[in-house]
Amino acid sequence: MGQPLRLALIGAGRITQHAHLPAALASPRARVVAIVDPAPGRAAELARSHDLRPRLAGRLEEVLSEIDAAVVATPNDTHRTVAVRCLEAGVSVLVEKPLATSSEDGEAMVRAAEKLRQDQMVARACREGLRAVILCPPNVSGPYSPFLQRLTGALGRGTFAMVDGGRRPCNLVDVENLARAIELALERDAPLGRRLFVTDDEQTTWRDVVAALRPLADAADPPAIEAIELARRRDALTALPRLALIRSLAHLISPEVRETVRRDPLVDRAYQAVRRTVAWLSPRAHARIRRAVGRGARTEVDGIDVALSARQLRGVRHSCELATRGLGYRPLHSCADSLEAFGAWYRSSRALDTEFADLLRQLR
Repeated sequence: MGQPLRLALIGAGRITQHAHLPAALASPRARVVAIVDPAPGRAAELARSHDLRPRLAGRLEEVLSEIDAAVVATPNDTHRTVAVRCLEAGVSVLVEKPLATSSEDGEAMVRAAEKLRQDQMVARACREGLRAVILCPPNVSGPYSPFLQRLTGALGRGTFAMVDGGRRPCNLVDVENLARAIELALERDAPLGRRLFVTDDEQTTWRDVVAALRPLADAADPPAIEAIELARRRDALTALPRLALIRSLAHLISPEVRETVRRDPLVDRAYQAVRRTVAWLSPRAHARIRRAVGRGARTEVDGIDVALSARQLRGVRHSCELATRGLGYRPLHSCADSLEAFGAWYRSSRALDTEFADLLRQLR
C-alpha cells in the first residue's frame, strides 16, 4: 500500500463531526492533515475531541498545497466556490449533499472535475517519461480573433444578452501573448504535468469587452437576461437534438456521404445495408430524417445566441500566476491594446472607414 491520502476536512460542523471525520479515521488509506473552518475554536474543538493534531486553518488557500483530497461540508451555497478551487489546485473532492444549489453551480463543478481527470492523465504520462505542460488559454483576442468576430456579429444582430450587467469576468489572452507562452513552455524547464492558465492578467469583464466592440457593430446596448433564464434556454438548446439516431441516419443518406462511399466497394455495401434498414422505418421517421438533412447546429433560442451568451455563466476568473512562476510568462500586450488591435483589423477588413462602408453594410 502506498502513502495514505492527505485529507482535509473543509467545514467543522455537525456532519463532519458525526460522519466524515469518523469515516476518515476508520480508513487506513487516509490521514486527516487539516481542518478548515472560519471559526478557529470550532475546528480546534473538533480536533481535540478525537485527539488529533492536524493543521488548523481559517482559509482554504492555507492548506491547498499540503493536501491530496478534501471533504467539502460547508454551507450549500458555498459548495461550488470551495470545490472548484480545490479541483483547480489538483485536489480531489467529496462534496456533502446536495452537490449544488443550482444547475449552473453543479455544471461548473463537473467541468472542473473533468479537467482534473485530464490533468491526472497527463501527470501519469509525465511520471512515465513524457515531458509535458498543459497551457490553458481562455478566449483568444487580437486581430482575426474568431471569438471577438462572433461576439461583434451577435451584438450587431442583437442576439447577445448580458448577464448581471456584464460584471462577470471575461478571461482573454492576446494571440501574441499566447504564442509567447507556448515559446516559453518549449524553451524553459517547465513544471511537468501542470495546468497553467495563460491570460492577459487583467480584471476584464464582459461589459468592458462589449463596450469596446459595440462601435464596430454599430449596436445598441445588448438586452439583459437573468442568469437562471439563460441557463434554462441553454438547457433547452442542448435538449434539441433528442433524436440522435435520426440525425445520424440523416447524415448517412445525405448526398455528400453518398458520393464519398461509392468510391469504396466495401464501404458502399455497408452503406447500402444502412439504406435498406432506413427503408423499413415509418413514414413519420422518414419525415424527421428529411427535416434533419442539411440542418446545421442551432445556437439560438428565442432570438438569443445562447451558446455565446452562456459563456458568462462560468463566472470564474483565471490567474496566470503559475505560468508567471513556472515559465517566466509576462503578457506582451494589455487587454486594451489587444481589443484596439482587433478593432483596427476589423474596420480595415470590412472597409468601415471608407466611402463604401454603408454600401457594404447593405450588401451584408
